[in-house]
Amino acid sequence: MYDVSVPNYLVIIMPMLLCLFSLQSIVLYHKIYVSYIIPISIVATAFSLFFTSAGEIIFGIIYGAFLFRRQRFGLLWFIISWEAYLLLANTMVVILQFAIFLKPNDQSMLLWVIPILWNGLLILATSIGLRHFRQKPIRQFTEATDTMFLKVIIFYSSIICALSYLIQIVFEHTGTPKTYQAIATGIFMLLAALNLGTIIYLQRVSRTIYENRLLKASETARETYYKELDQQQRQTRRIPS
Repeated sequence: MYDVSVPNYLVIIMPMLLCLFSLQSIVLYHKIYVSYIIPISIVATAFSLFFTSAGEIIFGIIYGAFLFRRQRFGLLWFIISWEAYLLLANTMVVILQFAIFLKPNDQSMLLWVIPILWNGLLILATSIGLRHFRQKPIRQFTEATDTMFLKVIIFYSSIICALSYLIQIVFEHTGTPKTYQAIATGIFMLLAALNLGTIIYLQRVSRTIYENRLLKASETARETYYKELDQQQRQTRRIPS
């Protein structure tokens, strides 16, 4: 993208990772677990800082393997969250490039101002979202959705993440014209946005399915109870006094 200092890179990347792992903390531990969020964010930032795109890929594979052994929905929502992180990061890059195009003489200032404003809005949105973000709807989505379909979501989201990193690696090692870069980035952002939108819609549908299952189970239990009660009353009436 642009040559930036280490502090500048940390301002760009780390707030987004802190927001991502704050959501992941709710999924895994049912609360904002600071002793989890801070270390894992530092590790992810270090991989990104020292090894760029390849580092983020390595970190994602290692952490994904850890979650795969821990719990299914933890892996599912990590991949979805990482896809959202890539979408947000690429959106910020597009805004930054547009701002630098308009004011090329202010590039050094914009490399600080745009990330600070963007991440400030992201932190605000995350803090508001955490008030409504609970693990129960996530578990409902996992339980109400077919296992094979969940695997499809994980696979498709992983493909989109891999596509994003492939684009970044190609851009880093080749002199791809900016027009082609913009087109490729736009295609990725469209795919990611459509995928995330579909998952949000499915989460709402799954909540209805889950509630209907509970209602049906409750109705079945009630019918069974009254049926058994009726049979007991009949047997009681047959007993001679």
